[in-house]
Amino acid sequence: MKTLEGRGELVFRTDLAIFAAVVAAAALVIGRSTPAQLHTATVWALLGSVLFLIPSLCYGALVQSGTSKYSLTKEQTLQTMVREKWDAPEREARFIIASRDVESIGTLRTANQRRAKRLQRAVFFQITFVLLVVVAVVVEAFARIG
Repeated sequence: MKTLEGRGELVFRTDLAIFAAVVAAAALVIGRSTPAQLHTATVWALLGSVLFLIPSLCYGALVQSGTSKYSLTKEQTLQTMVREKWDAPEREARFIIASRDVESIGTLRTANQRRAKRLQRAVFFQITFVLLVVVAVVVEAFARIG
């Protein structure tokens, strides 16, 4: 999973797994018959964690989807290459192809850099989400212990 898409997918799946674990743990701890009596700081930490979960999921999904704009050789240029330029010297043909490749690679790099920044943001939000969940658990544990 060394691709940006793979890393984005990993962030997305991890976020959902952690969220599911927190919900399951909360259901077990609170139980059916016991009314939920969470410490105020626990509630605030959990609400804060959700505020970091949402952007992490969004950035992870954006990276995973791979929707980046990049430049391709225009159809008109391709038509010119197979019509008017078909009998052009080999050096000129290689130059045209190399120029198109350089343009495409340049725009792909820019798009990948944007996606990499989104991935960094997703990881930042994910780490903050996890830390806030840990804070909520610790606060609630100390509140119940006394």
